Amino acid sequence: MNRSDKRGMGCLILFATPFAGVGLFVGYLAFSMFFGWVEVLGWREVPARIHSVELIEHVDDSVTYRVEANYEYHFLGETYQSDQVALSESADNIGSFHQDKYRELARYQESGALFRCFVDPDEPSESILYRDLRWGLLALEMVFALVFGGVGFGLIIGAVIGQRIVAKEEHLKAAHPDEPWLWDPSWADGRIRGGSKAKAIGITIFATFWNLISLPPVFLIWEEYAEGNTLVLLVLLFPLVGILMAIAAIRLWMRYFKFSQSVFEMTRFPGILGGLLQGHILTGMREAPEEGARLTLSCIRKETSGSGKNKSSTERVLWQDTDVVDRALLAYTPNGWRIPVEMGIPFDAGPPSSTDADEDSVFWRLDAGAAVPGVDFEADFKVPVFRTPDSDPEFEWESRESSGVLSAAAIAEELRAAGIYLDVTPTGHRRISFARARQKGAATGLTVFLALWSGAIWLMIRFGAPIVFPIVFGLFEVLLIFAAVDLWLTKRVIEVNRAEICYSKGVFGSGKQRILPRDEIESIKPTRGMQSGSKLYYQIEVKTQRGKEHTIANQIGSLLITKSLIREIEDALGE
Repeated sequence: MNRSDKRGMGCLILFATPFAGVGLFVGYLAFSMFFGWVEVLGWREVPARIHSVELIEHVDDSVTYRVEANYEYHFLGETYQSDQVALSESADNIGSFHQDKYRELARYQESGALFRCFVDPDEPSESILYRDLRWGLLALEMVFALVFGGVGFGLIIGAVIGQRIVAKEEHLKAAHPDEPWLWDPSWADGRIRGGSKAKAIGITIFATFWNLISLPPVFLIWEEYAEGNTLVLLVLLFPLVGILMAIAAIRLWMRYFKFSQSVFEMTRFPGILGGLLQGHILTGMREAPEEGARLTLSCIRKETSGSGKNKSSTERVLWQDTDVVDRALLAYTPNGWRIPVEMGIPFDAGPPSSTDADEDSVFWRLDAGAAVPGVDFEADFKVPVFRTPDSDPEFEWESRESSGVLSAAAIAEELRAAGIYLDVTPTGHRRISFARARQKGAATGLTVFLALWSGAIWLMIRFGAPIVFPIVFGLFEVLLIFAAVDLWLTKRVIEVNRAEICYSKGVFGSGKQRILPRDEIESIKPTRGMQSGSKLYYQIEVKTQRGKEHTIANQIGSLLITKSLIREIEDALGE
């Protein structure tokens, strides 16, 4: 490990130490309050006279309160004085505990009536006026302890583990200077372990932190709501998100315990740009996946923008292809069903896998899924894909159908499932119809985002934001509305014969028809379309000899289907 790596790890540990310290300190306060409450439950109740009481206000970023009192009591013939009011002696603004106790004690002081206190029979000088355990305060302190302690110790542990990984990578780089696919310890033996367990752990940790932070305010907003501030109910959106994340985490753990961790054994190592990705996936599936298995190979670029607090990262899918493995090609083993993998990768599909941890990097991911009773099987693997001496710039992978990996009947079923229908018109033209709302997942996601966007505009107007902000956001909302309408309502139709391609789209009818004569067509090719999450959608683009490009179909869920449709069009044109 070089000096800069060690310095970076040291800085990370130094940065994390205060967080860990705060977590330990607040955790100590929380446990002290809890065990103090357990202890005072056995103390004796005796009369007490309140001599003085005061409500102290501390004004900083917010106003906090602390009730202070001095009182006198008698125990076993001795007179004592004390000023301990409650289990926690720090100021806070959690609920109205301090204000309520101040008003109560002030009434007893003014009237001269006796109050009561609780005395330690083994140490009579120790007493307390209120031995109630404040669950809200305890919960908040535990949240702070877990959040700050979790972040601090998590970073420290991560730094230590990172040091070991970096040291191992440096050793592998020195041993294999011209084979970067051997530099990553998780790739070195050609057996890639699935990320299901890591994903379950990750979302569980994130959901836990989210809920720890978002749930406590729920117990504090009702006073504001009772006073007529209905906007505070927006706070409930945060625990709702937390609940959804918790459900997602539970589902991931159910999948992991049902199938265990899958392994992708590569028979050709590494995956080759301008070649094949080959191997088989060892799964824990006991039930037979009657519909076969689906494989998706994606090239993804992780892009980072901004800096400091404004830094954000996105994942952009550069290339994606899908394969369907027929049930007959799956093999049963004592540990579960085995899925064969054989996918072609064009030479220019995307950059090779990154071998460093830069903020802007490229990785290749193989996703596998199969429908089985109960929780469906899913697994994902980060696979090594590189250019090697075996890479072929002219490589074309067209043997899926002939090899039986995907039959013509399976392609037809894929098309029907995607809402795409092939038929022949009465005049003998080949027709391809694209149904409305074919991509319901993407349409639903965009609609939810549109609703949230509309809510943000309403809040701007409600709170009197400068008019330029609602106008700018409103203009962008118009684009979102058009996109949502396109996803939900637009229907496309392509008709092809040996003389021309005729295509149209419309929301309520067939829309205006556009004709592309066969002798003016230079090329028909798939192009990258929109991205929804990690799903890449393709388009069919026709380029004329004049250089004009026409998108005759879009929102196609896989490159495989896109190529199949292009073959249908080319066959109908007689090419």
